Amino acid sequence: MDLSVIIVSYNVSHFLEQAIVSVQKAMESINGEIIIVDNYSVDNSCEMVKTNFKEVILIENKENLGFSKANNIGIQQAKSEFVLILNPDTIVHEECLKTCLNYLKSHHDVGALGIKMLDGGGRILPESKRGFPTAWVSFCKMSGLYKIFPYSKLFNTYYLGHLSYEVNNEVDVLSGAFIFTRKDLLNDLNGFDEKFFMYGEDIDLSVRIKQAGYKLMYLSEAQIIHFKGESTKKSSINYWYSFYSAMLIFNQKHQKNASLLMLLKIAILFKGVISFIKDLFKRSSILIVDSFFLIVGVYLSKYLWANCFYNNPYYFHRETIWLNAFQYGLVWISSFYLFGVYDKQYRTQDLVIASIIGLFFNLAIYAVIPDTLRSSRVVLGLTFLFVLIYLLGSRIIVRKLFKSSYLIEKFNRTLIFGNQKEFKQVVELMGMTKNEQEDNKDKLIRVDDKKFDKSIIDYYIPSEIIVCPSFYSDSDLTNLVSNIPDTARFRILNPSGMSIIGSSDKTSSGQLVSVYANYHLNQEKYNRQKRFFDLCFSLFLLTFCWIIIFIQNKKRKFFVNIFDVMVGLKTWVGFDVEHFSLHQPLKKSVLQVSDVQLEPLQDWYVKEQLANYCRNYSIWMDLDVCIRDFEKLGN
Repeated sequence: MDLSVIIVSYNVSHFLEQAIVSVQKAMESINGEIIIVDNYSVDNSCEMVKTNFKEVILIENKENLGFSKANNIGIQQAKSEFVLILNPDTIVHEECLKTCLNYLKSHHDVGALGIKMLDGGGRILPESKRGFPTAWVSFCKMSGLYKIFPYSKLFNTYYLGHLSYEVNNEVDVLSGAFIFTRKDLLNDLNGFDEKFFMYGEDIDLSVRIKQAGYKLMYLSEAQIIHFKGESTKKSSINYWYSFYSAMLIFNQKHQKNASLLMLLKIAILFKGVISFIKDLFKRSSILIVDSFFLIVGVYLSKYLWANCFYNNPYYFHRETIWLNAFQYGLVWISSFYLFGVYDKQYRTQDLVIASIIGLFFNLAIYAVIPDTLRSSRVVLGLTFLFVLIYLLGSRIIVRKLFKSSYLIEKFNRTLIFGNQKEFKQVVELMGMTKNEQEDNKDKLIRVDDKKFDKSIIDYYIPSEIIVCPSFYSDSDLTNLVSNIPDTARFRILNPSGMSIIGSSDKTSSGQLVSVYANYHLNQEKYNRQKRFFDLCFSLFLLTFCWIIIFIQNKKRKFFVNIFDVMVGLKTWVGFDVEHFSLHQPLKKSVLQVSDVQLEPLQDWYVKEQLANYCRNYSIWMDLDVCIRDFEKLGN
């Protein structure tokens, strides 16, 4: 056997499906195997592989073992002379694997290969070729000097900026997204160093391959598309901790100079803190701006009412206004967060609903606080009008000036390469009604020709291109994506027709539109609302527990359930049946959505109830179940 392709997967089912299909096509003339090592995914990845790819070897880990250990498990299983370590969020060029295989067979001094990687927008990813991160190279990378001098050998050794992407070159470091190497060499090196949970393991392996006397080569003629960021999203503390911890482990292992190592540790920690703060500020900047204008709104409302009604702009006490401004701002910002205003995409009605809910909560608080801490209900009402006008106006301005993706834009001009059946699948996944399709038929353009012609794109100037299986089964996706203009987004309909995958550039994580993506419980804002209900209902039960306790069958368990829900171990309403439509499973629930026992004859009915709950979830559904089974809260 010539080649074993090892893919470590973690909660990227739809991207994994596309990756396997592309690898199978690239291996049509190669004697090999595909090994999927799943790191305890909860998104139906294993079921998808078992159902659609029965010939693929699937290894199911019982916990997330990390990238290095999972790959080593796959390497131990591999039976071929050569091994490819491949990320799941990739699409492999048809000739890529044959090119790499032939090159390694004819160049015995080469230990491993990397290739040209394109992001979801068709741009070359700089990590396709990298240099060894010495102290100077690391300084240039962390300080940003490499960006100022992108083609300099001195300042951009990290990405080997002086070497062309169109020429084969020897490099120092390969990307973990694609490492094509020899099985015997991996055995001699004992595979990846398992001290690296994620990040840094590819640099460490590259160094050890070179220390063993082999070359590392970058092949320009071999390509993949890498939806960079989908399998490792960079939006959490865990990301920054994992990434910079890996850098520290690497330098401790390979840096012999103790003084220099200490300096590097300090620099890495400093860079990690600065990067995290910078990312945090970037993601919270809109929240800070909203908070500022909410305070401005309170003061303008106060000034207007005090001046017009009392003829005294200083009628209200300063401390009272400051307290009210803090209260109003906190409540409205919390309401915006709860209803998804700060999510990547939202609807205009989310703005209005969040503003109204915030007003109700502020009125409720106003009713219970002492008179000395109140200003005026009119001030609150005027502030509400200001909030509504500010939110709608500011989002429209941002959308116009910066073409922000914060607002949902369904009806940009979209080119769909595929047949009529696939066109219908795409439209359904986009969530468009028949009336919306009719109103926007000039913006949804289907292209039947299976031969890619750049003049079609030049003529229509689309903002989005979606390629379907009937088109890319007979054509080269990597060539197509490299010809897409920067102004257009590129996405792909999966072979199953159940999802659309893509990524606009290297800085954004992979984007997914699936059959179940519009299910409410697959959206963050509804999960936040569910958690909000759990907390509020728990507080209600605690407040009136001295009455409620008498109607509970299991009184002690009643209080245990309240505690478990409040700390996030349980949810009040859910289901025990494994349900394929949720990206993340619900916590263990106290009460069941369905009031029917799961028996063979009623199975279809129960599943339809669960599907309806996931699809149309609202707080009122949970409240309805809690009222229905109020005496079972101690179960």
